[in-house]
Amino acid sequence: MSTVTTEIAEDVRAAVEAVKADVCALHAHLPAAELVAWTSGNVSARVAGTELMVIKPSGVEYVDLTPESMVVCDLFGNKIEGGYAPSSDTGSHAYVYRHRPDVHGVVHTHSPYATSWAARAEAIPCCLTAIADEFGGDIPVGPFALIGDEAIGEGIVQTLAASNSPAVLMRNHGGPAARPGHPARRRRHRFPARPLHERLRPEGHEVMTEQTPRTVWFLTGSQGLYGEETLRQVAEQSQRIAERLDGAGFPVRVEWRPVLLTADAIRRALVEASADDSVVGVITWMHTFSPAKMWIGGLSALDKPLLHLHTQADAPLPWSTIDMDFMNLNQAAHGDREYAHIQVRVGVAKKTVAGHVSDPGVVARIDDWTRAALARADLRTLKLVRFGDNMRDVAVTEGDKVEAQIRLGASVNTYGVNDLVEIVDGADEAEVDALVAEYESVYTVDASLRKGGERHDSLRYAARIEAGLRRFLTDGGYGAFTTNFEDLGGLRQLPGLAVQRLMADGYGFGGEGDWKTSLLLRALKTAGKGRPGGTSFMEDYTYHLEPGKELILGAHMLEVCPTIAAGTPSCEIHPLGIGGREDPVRLVFDAEPGPAIVAGLADLGDRLRIIANEIDVVDAPEPLPSLPVARAVWAPRPDWRTSVESWLTAGAPHHTVLSSQVDREVLTDLANQLGVELVTIGADTTVRRFEQELRWNAAYHRLARGL
Repeated sequence: MSTVTTEIAEDVRAAVEAVKADVCALHAHLPAAELVAWTSGNVSARVAGTELMVIKPSGVEYVDLTPESMVVCDLFGNKIEGGYAPSSDTGSHAYVYRHRPDVHGVVHTHSPYATSWAARAEAIPCCLTAIADEFGGDIPVGPFALIGDEAIGEGIVQTLAASNSPAVLMRNHGGPAARPGHPARRRRHRFPARPLHERLRPEGHEVMTEQTPRTVWFLTGSQGLYGEETLRQVAEQSQRIAERLDGAGFPVRVEWRPVLLTADAIRRALVEASADDSVVGVITWMHTFSPAKMWIGGLSALDKPLLHLHTQADAPLPWSTIDMDFMNLNQAAHGDREYAHIQVRVGVAKKTVAGHVSDPGVVARIDDWTRAALARADLRTLKLVRFGDNMRDVAVTEGDKVEAQIRLGASVNTYGVNDLVEIVDGADEAEVDALVAEYESVYTVDASLRKGGERHDSLRYAARIEAGLRRFLTDGGYGAFTTNFEDLGGLRQLPGLAVQRLMADGYGFGGEGDWKTSLLLRALKTAGKGRPGGTSFMEDYTYHLEPGKELILGAHMLEVCPTIAAGTPSCEIHPLGIGGREDPVRLVFDAEPGPAIVAGLADLGDRLRIIANEIDVVDAPEPLPSLPVARAVWAPRPDWRTSVESWLTAGAPHHTVLSSQVDREVLTDLANQLGVELVTIGADTTVRRFEQELRWNAAYHRLARGL
């Protein structure tokens, strides 16, 4: 059955045969572990030292597989040897091997549990120690791609490049895994589908406060005079655009809605979108000419973010066949101009994106907008609890909570710290035991804190704080909170470890009662969810002022989120000179180097202002063995002097959010959707232009408020 060719050199023949035997044996584990059914799924392995791979044959049942039936291909998917056709996934496996020389094996499964997560386009959260140990974080979701060519492989490589995980879920597909440094080997990972999500975490331990499934409506404008056949084509082509966007990997579903032909239909659609809590925004496109006066009523009533997509059905024009029927159908070039004019007249806030949806740049800009829309929607119903008041005599942490709720939507209320203490003191011992075991499994825990160590009780009390704090937040439906070291009530420790872990699960946090930074942190965590990197509470602490090498060292007393950590955090206990309590437990680590942004939210009295600085997180020039807190070191753009002079000129706060998950575009979209001023400091900033921008902004906002 097997056809041997001379294309396999004799000096690698033994290696090829060994890999064929290994790959055949590995396939037997897949149905036994219920990771595949029928003939679906496959395993492949690279033949070390060659440009060859071995993969399962197509359409052969697992019980009939033998080493001789395995197919040898080159790394472009061309069959070199074998009596069967190779798997239909061969092109994708080959793409992975070509672009990831560290990968020696690929396993492609269709387990019902992993597939359930893929169908919902949700990353599997890192909420078990086994997941942290095996995958190093969340298991990401790659884009939708059709089988049969290299598209799935391209999606795998692209997704894994931004993740620590060796596994990836492919949207609306099964779950391939690429294992760097090791041949393909047996793995049995069965992850419960979302309706069974309680199995993934202890009761009350939410990875992020759950939200209604979110969608963006895709609305297409036209008019009735074009006739039934043209309108049928408009509907078909706009559905195709919407489906392509829905498969682009956005954190929301893109839902196509019927083509809008009349002013009444437009008004009803936009009023309905505004009233539907599951809808976070609306994308509009004028496929043909849609007289814009029909849109006045709807746009005036719209209370959701708007994206105007200026595109057309196909990227290239069919020059040789263009006739007037084609021209009547494809009128976006001037139909969208008519529509854009009325948007400006009505004064609706919007984002305009021009280009075809096959362009990755277009998709990326829409993705940024959907993430900002998610953050806005979350803020609209967010509840923040303050445990105690602000730090005494501090100005920047103060603010108008009523105005913030009017502008942002979030409600901010205060509880006495001892309301929390009561729940902390009553935490279940079994839950405390489980948390302590998790700490010892996930982190590098100092010997003194481990069971039998002289400070183990301190670790147990830190776990008790986490259990109580989680219960309070979960029972109250809070997605953000603040603490204050000046107001700890009956707490024996300043919450450190608990706050860090809650931030890692998506909660907003601000120290010293800083509710504005807590809101901003929650918003940017929502916007960045599912992207590589992390987002954390931060504070500029001190400077390295060596000329030409200036750096900022950022930290806080305890509360820096481990999602920005470069490696496994160390769980330690050290004295704290303020607060007057027992030594607190905390996670200590250095931030992962790379591009990021720091942003702050300030209340200027007449308006809110977001200030953002693009930065590059770097390794510290020297180790920091005596600094017992988590920290980040960064070089601000465009340079230290311009950055800090601009920051101070803007009246920006000393508490910030540091994020490597969101960028300037997301912040710009979010500020636009919220109607909040945004000023950014980046590579093109000069102090003089920045000062001018602040003066122009002040004039605009005062005029806009009718002052």
